[in-house]
Amino acid sequence: MLALLPLAALALLVLLARRMLGGWRAAALAGAVTWGALLTAITEALSALGRLTPGWLALAWASATAVIAVWAGARRGGAARSPDDMAHRFGALARADRWLAGALAAVALTTVVTALAAVPNTFDSMTYHLSRVAQWLQWRDVNPFPTHVLRQLHQAPWAEYAMLHLQALAGTDRAANLVQWLAFIGCVAGASRLAGQLGAGAPTQLAAAVYAATLPMALLQATSTQNDLVTAFWVVCFASLVLDAVGRGHDTRTLPTTGRALLLGTSVGLAVLSKPTAYLYAFPFVVWLGGFLLASGLRRMWAPVVFISAAGVFLNLGYWARNASVYGSPLGPGAEGDRLELTYAMERHDPPALASNAVRNVALHLGTPAPAVNGRLGAAIRGAHAALGVDASDSSTTWMGLPFHVPALSRHEDEAGNPLHLLLAVAALGALVARRRVVAREQWAYTGALAAGAALFVATLKWQPWGSRLQLPLFVLAAPLVAVALARVAPPRALRVAGALLLAAAVPWLVAGTPRPLVGRGSVLTTPRTTQYFANWSSLAAPYAQVARALRAAGCRDVGFVGGWNAYDYPLWALLRRDDPAARLRHVLVTNASAAWERDTRPPCGVIRLYPPDARPLTVGARVFRRVWASEAVEVLLPEGPAR
Repeated sequence: MLALLPLAALALLVLLARRMLGGWRAAALAGAVTWGALLTAITEALSALGRLTPGWLALAWASATAVIAVWAGARRGGAARSPDDMAHRFGALARADRWLAGALAAVALTTVVTALAAVPNTFDSMTYHLSRVAQWLQWRDVNPFPTHVLRQLHQAPWAEYAMLHLQALAGTDRAANLVQWLAFIGCVAGASRLAGQLGAGAPTQLAAAVYAATLPMALLQATSTQNDLVTAFWVVCFASLVLDAVGRGHDTRTLPTTGRALLLGTSVGLAVLSKPTAYLYAFPFVVWLGGFLLASGLRRMWAPVVFISAAGVFLNLGYWARNASVYGSPLGPGAEGDRLELTYAMERHDPPALASNAVRNVALHLGTPAPAVNGRLGAAIRGAHAALGVDASDSSTTWMGLPFHVPALSRHEDEAGNPLHLLLAVAALGALVARRRVVAREQWAYTGALAAGAALFVATLKWQPWGSRLQLPLFVLAAPLVAVALARVAPPRALRVAGALLLAAAVPWLVAGTPRPLVGRGSVLTTPRTTQYFANWSSLAAPYAQVARALRAAGCRDVGFVGGWNAYDYPLWALLRRDDPAARLRHVLVTNASAAWERDTRPPCGVIRLYPPDARPLTVGARVFRRVWASEAVEVLLPEGPAR
């Protein structure tokens, strides 16, 4: 029940924003942005005091919720109903549109059931998303700690902050899935509002919502502990606030008030605090907003610029400072691997390299169920590369130098493409070009910002087989533009048919997505909790269970861990704490930059080592540990005698 405290605060903030702004969707975005900042402030404050515990979190949220409730109660009445508020016009929608809206509600219900029934099992969550949450709760702060998995420290942390709060207060990691689900609902609402801001009527706004809600990658991530939907939501909030500022400025010659400037800065700050890809997608909207402010005159623009910048910097100050203290850079090392040999950034920017990256990223969404078709398409793309004189798997443009291929049509959250949505986006671009003389200025500016974000992505990040998930914010941002553009060339009936087809096509990803299917084999409704953790690496289930039994039999509750840069360690936390909530797991024998941040120099009572090269003993803190059990994947070592 304690997990309801932050959710109650969110609901009250939305209600308060509704009374101030008038429209439910505008209020939802503004309330969520305020809540995101509040959650960050609570995290940083309790961390600074060393009090990041369930009890202190409950006290902080109870206090915040009470204050917000009093504030909302004192502000009776409300603003006039906003023209962008589609909720009050639902009854005026055509019957077909009401059916589409009902289908969206069914999507929301189905995804939340899956999210609450499943335990986190995203691969990255098992290596760093949930692992860092466990470490923070263990040390009672978000300060650096020794780890073999550098992503547990340097990656942007907001989504995990939110997971920490819900998981700690609920007492179960199932609650962590709600963070992405809430972001999914926010993305759908935000896409529809953006469509309205671009001049669309209610049916077209609904079409934008359907486009966003049926993205295969969005459906899969809505039940996960990834962070791409969270990033997409904050960027959507920022884009919507930019459109508000620019539209109001053109109409009334006014600049953003202090409150709206703070919302602008907070939304972009939350985006970059969630994932580095937000820098790429938000930057074009920053330029758009900056151009508008600059056109108003240097004397008038300084106050909004100061408030926007201050809000964004303040939210990220703690995260940037911790990265700088460990790596010497606020953004971290920009690389992974035991020797930081795996870099994210493109190392070539010549035209052939950029063309290669663009084509390969588009190809992530072109997979079909037919391997032969995928093979021929892949061969054609590699042939085009050869004609350009570049290698489709060049390590300077490819993550880890992995071989390029066109992936099969997938229901897995790491690989799923958005083929139908890509085709609709291409058709929408054609419609905009065909009707370019009647396209509004804001629509062209929005199109330019979207295209610039895609170009920055291609120019900045190396291709990887899992890149489609990184592009999710781009597809969510495209939803309103696709709906508006297609509404210009297609009759309302065609738009409704397209929406119905997208909803029908989404069913496999909605109910049978991997690794959290709602129905069928491996259903989260029937699969045991411990089995679900290993959905992405089933061969580790038996040895990890044996590891937990061996340590439990030895009475060891302070466990050392030795692994590589991509170690699958979160299931060990879950197994060790299943019978002993006080069990600890800390990385030992760390040799990277985080080793300087040792928290506990005492030797552990046992050590887990992944992929042991041989049976040699380990020495940790002047104590020698010898193997007592081993498999090909993992071994358990216990001390051979009393500590010296």
